[in-house]
Amino acid sequence: GIDQSDPDESPSMKMQKRMAAQHRSMTDDPNSLATLLAPFAITDGSASSTEYIIHPRDFNVGQTRRLARTAVSKIVAYTKGRRASCILRESRPVAWQGLVLLILGIFSLVLCLLLGQFWEEHDPTKQGSYRKRMAEIRRREEAKKLRQRKSVGRKGVVRRPGGAQ
Repeated sequence: GIDQSDPDESPSMKMQKRMAAQHRSMTDDPNSLATLLAPFAITDGSASSTEYIIHPRDFNVGQTRRLARTAVSKIVAYTKGRRASCILRESRPVAWQGLVLLILGIFSLVLCLLLGQFWEEHDPTKQGSYRKRMAEIRRREEAKKLRQRKSVGRKGVVRRPGGAQ
């Protein structure tokens, strides 16, 4: 049996074998909690496995043991058929870090919007002495006239497909 094991075997291995034997006896018993919860449990698929994938709870971490026991008794009563429905409500308070980050995010968004209204790219026509500003305006006007002359010259040329010019 279980007690007649190798004397050199580690205590953890002995405990693992003991737990596996207990689990096998529970799965054979039709009234055990393991059998009743089997449709709701997720296993890794192999027949010899005794491991269950359990989602750690995110809610009600600060719940007292008495309230946790009442929730467990409701689930047990539902699985045994003594209750027609089982509704458990869970709640979790808002973390203060989340509120601080939300406020900082809103503040930074408003600050970016306000600063964006006054942000301008460098315009040489708005800075410097009068002479430099006028020189920049004249230079831009001459560049504009030059572009217009080039575009007029391009419009006059007609190209015929397939023919040499």
